[in-house]
Amino acid sequence: MFLSFQLDSVRFPGIACLLERQKLPPAGGIEEKFLDGAEAFTKQASADFLPSLAEVVKLPSIKWVLVSRNAATIVDEYLLDRLETLLGRIVEHNDKVTIVTGGGLGLNDERYCANYSSTEPFIFYNPDLHPIIDTMIDLYLVSADDVRDYIRDNGVSNGEVFELALIATSYAKKGKFSLYSPDLSTGVNGPFRSRNLSLMAEQAGDLAEPLTSDKVLSTLAGPLTLAYKPKCDTLGRPVPSHLRTLIDAAENVIEPLLDGPMISIVTRTQFRRMYLLRRMLTSISRARIQSLPVEIMLSTDIDANDAAKHLDSIRQEFPRLDINLTVNRRSEHSRVANLLGGVEAAKGEYIWFMDDDDYVDLFAFKNIASAFFCGARPFILGDSIVHTERWDKINEAFPILAESSYRAEYPGLNWRSMFAGVNHLPICGPVIPREFLLRRVSEFRFDYDLSEDYTLFLLLLSAPDLPPVVNLSKVIAHISIREGDDNSVTAPDRTGWTRDISAYLYSLFYGSASQGASCWSSLLKQHIVPVSKDTQEQIIQFQAALSRKDGQILQMSREIEYLQNLVKSQVVETTAA
Repeated sequence: MFLSFQLDSVRFPGIACLLERQKLPPAGGIEEKFLDGAEAFTKQASADFLPSLAEVVKLPSIKWVLVSRNAATIVDEYLLDRLETLLGRIVEHNDKVTIVTGGGLGLNDERYCANYSSTEPFIFYNPDLHPIIDTMIDLYLVSADDVRDYIRDNGVSNGEVFELALIATSYAKKGKFSLYSPDLSTGVNGPFRSRNLSLMAEQAGDLAEPLTSDKVLSTLAGPLTLAYKPKCDTLGRPVPSHLRTLIDAAENVIEPLLDGPMISIVTRTQFRRMYLLRRMLTSISRARIQSLPVEIMLSTDIDANDAAKHLDSIRQEFPRLDINLTVNRRSEHSRVANLLGGVEAAKGEYIWFMDDDDYVDLFAFKNIASAFFCGARPFILGDSIVHTERWDKINEAFPILAESSYRAEYPGLNWRSMFAGVNHLPICGPVIPREFLLRRVSEFRFDYDLSEDYTLFLLLLSAPDLPPVVNLSKVIAHISIREGDDNSVTAPDRTGWTRDISAYLYSLFYGSASQGASCWSSLLKQHIVPVSKDTQEQIIQFQAALSRKDGQILQMSREIEYLQNLVKSQVVETTAA
């Protein structure tokens, strides 16, 4: 059954609730305080969701409906506090929002969830608002006006596809968006509520209007195949459809809300590989978008006059790019000095490291811009692809890329594995808020020159003031690997790297608090569990049992070998006879 009521009209004016329940909440139960002040309390005997929702929105005073389609969803007084916080966050966008949810599917197939299931537990970590194209149905807030319009056009018989269809039509026809917000998080005492994908497809085909031009639509339930009967005119001829894909419609709606900051691309260079530097600059020129200003900060430690000449030449070649130069005066070449010197000289709100032999993906800035929705300023992680390349005629006027093949991919999601002793992020993977970056590096001494990227990322990811982390799940950079001394990654002698990373880890783990190492030290100590005496004895017993099993396997192998030889000899004797 469904329970429907209005929340306290003073604290939550115009907000009604529709909760699926197996029975009425017991007096003194966990939900009692949530129901305090409830008005117009009714019980819908029908198990059908949409007819019950249609009854709730009949009152014109209702602006929002808090919906739960899972009887195991927990609603209590703390949820009311989070609801109040949510309403404050979206107040300036009220007339543009259709659904707000604690769990949804992002435009790039990201899965956002701030709900906790007792049977599917996990830790959620994303606190920002994000646009979505599908929602979990355990708990969400929906615009009553949009529900009224939807029911008027489609009736009340397609409850399985309702949320997806409402989101899609709101993007396409109303220019309204739907949101994930962690403020609407709640617990589920059991599994999350799932949907029937085949029934969704069937109901989508019965809607008054097609949802999108997509043949297959991504949903939280899986890929949804859409099949519509084409509209025909009075003569039976198909009417051309002007529908766009759902992603196109959604991107068009949210683009005005992408408040993009300036990004400074910090590039370490010695101006020795000009053909690769030109490729990088060309990739930036092709990929940049109007809503995201970009500065290129070339950071070097060669002679200042020579660097200035290179800069003049590059600026003439790329007049539409904002290219600047910083020269880091050192007695010897320093990768670290060029890295940090570029950060200090940059003017952008964000830093993106891009070495001169790497380059930007064609859709990189478009994908990065999506992380700045509604003014968000997260720590951004994108995917990177590694290419093995061979270049010919590199000392001539027009070098030729003779060969290029896929080698590997570094997903941005690998940041979660960074604390296992191996670097899973290339230098061009993160896009980092500059002020945060400057604060962290000012508290740590980079005394060594190799493995500086891994050290930097460990320092940042373990910081107490780490901004919200957004993983784009999209390729934003390409990495060039070439054989020979020209490419540091393929250098045969790795002694220097091993020395420097061991020294850096010592500094991070044992360094003084004044060097900013206390957080990293605490983080590691929390994950280092001493082995008890009982556990040690269990390990010894296990190793002894394993040794016995190895002996038995060896004995069986010998017996099998003997039998095989015996069979062979008998076959030979039989053949000879």
